Amino acid sequence: MAGIARVAPRAVRRDVSPLECSGDFHLRLLAGLHSLDFAFWRDRRPLWDVGLIALSAGGLASSGIGLWMGLGRVRRAFGRMRARLRPTRRSLTA
Repeated sequence: MAGIARVAPRAVRRDVSPLECSGDFHLRLLAGLHSLDFAFWRDRRPLWDVGLIALSAGGLASSGIGLWMGLGRVRRAFGRMRARLRPTRRSLTA
């Protein structure tokens, strides 16, 4: 487990918010995912290729969905801003 940050147990820490407690889970999840051993795939080259393509496709899909959602949010924000700046008919006739 070299390279993994050590954290103090919850009993030692004081004034811990619930958001900070979830950091322990995320730290362990990150360490677990990055320490997966795919040695059984390395010996079987076609299986390695299929697994690598599947994991890459999942990452690409996740990034694409995030980009699509982010662009939609920016587009809606600009639409609301433009609607606020657009002059109304009453202000044009006055």
